[in-house]
Amino acid sequence: MSSADTSLGQAPEDPAVALVGLLDDRLELARALAVAARSDHQDLAVRRHLERRVRIDLERLEQRLVDDERQARAMVAEKTQPQAAVTMNNLYDEISAGHIKELNVVLKVDVQGSVEPIRASLEKLGIENLKIHLIHAAAGNITESDVMLAAASKGLIIGFNTGVEGGALRSAEATGVEIRRYDIIYKLVEDLEKALKGLLEPTYVDVVQGKAEIKAVFSAGKHTQVAGVIVSEGKINRGSQARVRRGGEVIFESEINSLRRFKDDVKEVAAGYECGIGLKEFNGFEVGDTIEAYRKEKAA
Repeated sequence: MSSADTSLGQAPEDPAVALVGLLDDRLELARALAVAARSDHQDLAVRRHLERRVRIDLERLEQRLVDDERQARAMVAEKTQPQAAVTMNNLYDEISAGHIKELNVVLKVDVQGSVEPIRASLEKLGIENLKIHLIHAAAGNITESDVMLAAASKGLIIGFNTGVEGGALRSAEATGVEIRRYDIIYKLVEDLEKALKGLLEPTYVDVVQGKAEIKAVFSAGKHTQVAGVIVSEGKINRGSQARVRRGGEVIFESEINSLRRFKDDVKEVAAGYECGIGLKEFNGFEVGDTIEAYRKEKAA
């Protein structure tokens, strides 16, 4: 029976395994063809017939090899396709779809004594088709290692009265790992319970669309200022939410209610261009300030 055949009642062979067998078969046929070519048969017709049979078998094997390789690659691609990270917002959908049977959690707390009360509370939340598993619980700030552990286990991170290191924030953004921070155990448990039932209110994140540096400040009427800026990144849109930063600190948040290029009102200004920006209910611009335009997006 060839490597592609299967016995009655047995599962079909994995294409990746069958591929190895086909490669071995092809090698044997190639050797047979070489032997035929070197044959000392006196009958030329017999030798040519042998060569022709071997070549036909080799061509058929080559086609099977191509087909099985294509199937094997497709299976590998399907198995290695990255899955969406588990978050509190998509937890219920992942459970309902049968994608997860266990929620892996990395827990970081302020002091070691906080671990057991939280662990006990989380263990009570397990539902029929899912249980909560604390894969790591310790005191201290949330680190990059915590994020890597959560990513590898397709879990999430919960912090209680603790901070998040800069490297951990960058890694979480790159891997899609969610970090939730709390200062009240009751709120932590309540949010997770709602997430398990699909009742948790969605959270929103700020997505920066563009940044502009203020080069001059102009008066545009009584108690009204316009910032003369150059857009340094992305694009600025009229109607977008915006924050004013001074020395890295946010001093005001409002809405862009005026956007002009020369004397024309415009809807959008791209990076590299100058424009005038007015913010609703704000007249405290200073040269050197940065205006950051952003939009709100529902977290995954």
